[in-house]
Amino acid sequence: MTDYSKLYPTRGDLAREQVRRHGLLYFGDVRQELHSRLSLLSPLARTAYALACAERLMRYHEQLPASQRSDFTLTWRPVLESMWAGLAGQRPDILEQVQMALDAFSTSPYNHDDGPEGPQEADEDAAAASISAAQCYLSGEVQPADEAGSRAIEAAFRIADDDLQLDPNDFVWDPNAQPMPLAREAMHPAVQNALQLQLADLTLLERHKITPQLLNQLKRSNHP
Repeated sequence: MTDYSKLYPTRGDLAREQVRRHGLLYFGDVRQELHSRLSLLSPLARTAYALACAERLMRYHEQLPASQRSDFTLTWRPVLESMWAGLAGQRPDILEQVQMALDAFSTSPYNHDDGPEGPQEADEDAAAASISAAQCYLSGEVQPADEAGSRAIEAAFRIADDDLQLDPNDFVWDPNAQPMPLAREAMHPAVQNALQLQLADLTLLERHKITPQLLNQLKRSNHP
């Protein structure tokens, strides 16, 4: 009998193999590809990518029942709108506004090192991605753009987890067996859609110049 734990020593290795056998994207592979491609983009294009990720999460959050929406998250909607306008060249004063928003956050109780003991509002996916997008707007660096994309993928996994309700330890360590819970979550439509959208965003930004039309296309792309 084959000892598959030697061929696939971690849960991630086993999940990757099972997802690949189904001809689907594996999130770990895509995350590496996204990071590599982001490093080759211009700062402006990275910001557009980060904004697209944050926008999708914000639109999803805004469609939740009122009782599930976060007031803190919604305060970032005007900042997102301003950044879209700034990228389109319609608002030259946006840098100062974005800096003020980040400064206000950094001095607020929401910015803390208390882990789960402190306020959790800034850890909500749309809020966190918006903050990363704002940081990218100011710096143009890879890391905040990458963090915004990572938040979108994590949010998709939460959707998959809520939908599937799987026991993470209920599986056989065999790539030929029924896909393990991590693989099943990775194959969930929400996760696959999030991965495909981010890859599509990068392809657009690699092939085309930043124009108001392109930005509008990115802004209106589907939410997770």
